[in-house]
Amino acid sequence: MTVRLLILLFAFALSASGQTGLFGPVSSQPEAGDLAPDIIFSRVLSAPAGTSWNPSNIVGRMTVLTFVPDISDNPELVTKWNALIDEFAGKPLQFVLITDEKEASLLPSLAQHPLKEFVLLDRSDETVGLMD
Repeated sequence: MTVRLLILLFAFALSASGQTGLFGPVSSQPEAGDLAPDIIFSRVLSAPAGTSWNPSNIVGRMTVLTFVPDISDNPELVTKWNALIDEFAGKPLQFVLITDEKEASLLPSLAQHPLKEFVLLDRSDETVGLMD
């Protein structure tokens, strides 16, 4: 009972205080079913075989969208991302990862540790900025 209460108090404290995301304070709390933001990026770094990115890719489709500022220093994250995609293989679900990491460090890392599904580069932070 005490542990459950502490967890609830901790969860309330987190929700009452501003949450910090990977790119800074979180000011947007999208929920499942909300309209997706416009996805603005400068380059497609990875795409599922035989596909290309098009804004209509997310229309009417369940999409897992995540933002990761530093991929090259997180090979464990790459492993977990790819495992998550494998877990949902064959399901009507697509995955989109957006990063703003500098290409000088990012491209060699992706060559060694490729990411599955869509990986988009947003160096101008136009999409990432929507989530701040």
